[in-house]
Amino acid sequence: MKRRRLLRPLPILLTLMLALAALGAGTPADAQWRQPRMHGFASAAIQGFGDRQNSIAWAMTWWNGYLYVGTGRAVQCVQVATISRFYPIITYPPLEPGLDCADTPETLPLRAEIWRWSPLTDQWQMVFQSPEDVPIPGHPGKYVARDIGFRSFLVYTEPDGSEVLYAAGVSARSMYAEGNTMAPPRLLRSSDGLNFSAVPQDPGTELGDTEANGFRTLLTLNGKLYAVASVGLLGQGFLYVSDNPAAGNASFRRATPPEMTVYEATIFNQQLYVGTGSKDDPFALVRSPAIGEPPYAFSAVIPPGGNLANRPSHAVVALHEFKGQLYVGTDRPAELYRVSSDDRWELIVGAPRWSDGRRLRPLSGMDAGFDWPFNIHMWRMVTFEDQLYVGTMDQTTHWSSLIIIGRLLRPHAGFDLYRSDNGTRFTMLTRDGFGDKYNVGVRNFAVTPAGLFMGSANHYYGFQLWRKSAVTAAAAPPVAPPVAPISEAGARIYLPLLADSSSSSPILFAQQTADGVALQWQPVRAAAGYRIFRAELTPQTLPLPSADTPLLLGDPETVWLPGEFVAVADSGATTYLDRTTTPNGRYHYYVAPLDASGTLGEQSNLVAVPGL
Repeated sequence: MKRRRLLRPLPILLTLMLALAALGAGTPADAQWRQPRMHGFASAAIQGFGDRQNSIAWAMTWWNGYLYVGTGRAVQCVQVATISRFYPIITYPPLEPGLDCADTPETLPLRAEIWRWSPLTDQWQMVFQSPEDVPIPGHPGKYVARDIGFRSFLVYTEPDGSEVLYAAGVSARSMYAEGNTMAPPRLLRSSDGLNFSAVPQDPGTELGDTEANGFRTLLTLNGKLYAVASVGLLGQGFLYVSDNPAAGNASFRRATPPEMTVYEATIFNQQLYVGTGSKDDPFALVRSPAIGEPPYAFSAVIPPGGNLANRPSHAVVALHEFKGQLYVGTDRPAELYRVSSDDRWELIVGAPRWSDGRRLRPLSGMDAGFDWPFNIHMWRMVTFEDQLYVGTMDQTTHWSSLIIIGRLLRPHAGFDLYRSDNGTRFTMLTRDGFGDKYNVGVRNFAVTPAGLFMGSANHYYGFQLWRKSAVTAAAAPPVAPPVAPISEAGARIYLPLLADSSSSSPILFAQQTADGVALQWQPVRAAAGYRIFRAELTPQTLPLPSADTPLLLGDPETVWLPGEFVAVADSGATTYLDRTTTPNGRYHYYVAPLDASGTLGEQSNLVAVPGL
């Protein structure tokens, strides 16, 4: 594992302060300080399948009438134990409140599991649990699980036409040994979903002698299986390819050149797209037709760092196709890009910058992390019912118990989830992990005949799973034509007006004027009125997560922190002029329809004013 520069004086101080924070640490009940709006999501399983050490829903897929979920075991404990090997000042067990780590790494319960759910019985069944049979170096008589997590699934059609399920395993190598001195990570294969066996990994072959710690993303293109092999703790590595993965061993070859560091990969436009980067090099997006003998030649798509000059991201962590375009999510800063089929790229969420002689601005109007700097990943994306869902990884929870900055951060602790109909305007579904601050990330989605499933990362009390059922929209009745632009006391503005189709939520537009912020939205059928919500952003100087501090906080930086949303007005029209703003202020707005009984409907997209 490559060593990364993890420590600076300020992060060391903050790490020690976590001990003080533990004195007033909360319980899961403290996170339920208000009733969350679930937007159609409902619990789909007991938290962690009844085991808090099932901390991440690391793999998820639908196959042969079942939903499969692979778990990551005590992932945060493993990360801290690994880092403490190289930097003893990072103590193990960790001091962070809420974590339940064994007294020593050797006693962590790390047997990864695979579960499946049947829609016919609505029952979960554990179909595989990793054996605990790998000797721990330097600890005679102690053993660790052969698989401490399953990070990806792939439904794959093999050369003989049979359809099987592959699972990407993660080993404990990062905790105990470098190189290949411990058993390698495995790729498991199943033809029935009940029995799993590892593909061959004989010593002296590519797969048997791999230096990888684990496998993550699994893909298929032109009948070949691709696997991202992670060498570093944080997921970076290289890409394997095999045209007969069941054979294992020498059937796996390096698909990427030796100098390329890979974090994530996907198939788009019938080509292989790879997100690159390292601790020394900003991320880039490259592509290859993946033809001929590997390693393949790659062409640049997004230049290093997306041409961001100050603190660019060093990793791509999510790739997803939506409406014929590829969306690219990055790590610290958590930015979102969009690539068309001809490789033109745009910035959706992130800081404005100069790029190739032009001013590049985010089409959403929002800075990194959807204007929340503690969102460190645009972690996972999915398309469901013609909508793009984007889930984040939020580091706020790690620091929300601190005496100094916890008060500012606590209301935002927990993952963010956004939804978009066009890829540029986003509706905020939650900023606080559906009311549970311990849900630090959206780690997986699966679209199934039974609806959309979503799994979290919750290092404290076990991941959570939710299901959102499919909705068939009824035919929309005729609606009134759009209203005229706002014309009020000299604050005349012209905003885009859209005829209502069948939307049950408004589409909001906003513009700053000399008299305040003018809002205008698309009407919603059967709405008796609308409620306008506003959050004020305030500048604060805080230490932020950065690429150099993957588990800690970096140098202080002045950022705008969104406050709580409050209702500022009700309106019977589809326009509103907010005169209570300040000229140099920044705000977030959304609008929600009201029915005749005063019940709130689905809220609009989030608008930042002024946008970036």
